[in-house]
Amino acid sequence: MEPSTSNLEWAVEHYHRSLNSTDVSRVAQVYTIDAQLICTDGTLIDKARGGITSFWRPFIAGGKKGVYKTVSLVVHDDIAYEICDYHFATRSVRPYIEEGHYLAVWQWKHDPVQGNEWRIARQAFCSSDRLLLMLAGASPESPAHEQTA
Repeated sequence: MEPSTSNLEWAVEHYHRSLNSTDVSRVAQVYTIDAQLICTDGTLIDKARGGITSFWRPFIAGGKKGVYKTVSLVVHDDIAYEICDYHFATRSVRPYIEEGHYLAVWQWKHDPVQGNEWRIARQAFCSSDRLLLMLAGASPESPAHEQTA
């Protein structure tokens, strides 16, 4: 099997379904062995140290259910770029809502054991602090926003 837009679209849908599952290992398997992820706060997470699994574990355990909409999907040989809008809410003890975007760099991996497939090599998240501030009772023009900006 060779890389194509159709099998990338399947991989993206599989990833989005995995995020709404209860299986953190299913989510982590979508990433390459050397994947890196940048959180909304700018923290860099490496999968090699188990960081990506640790990053997603509270998300999955917290019962977050998301809505994901791929805005752009561009394929260049064995590399692809996805821009996605997301919106999710937690059902945990301290519920909250978050929305934002992510940019994922997908890489076609040739793996004799797991087969050939698209995996996320790099990913960066950007959260909409406007929504989070509104939920906290602050407005973007308030002094609290100026201190966190």
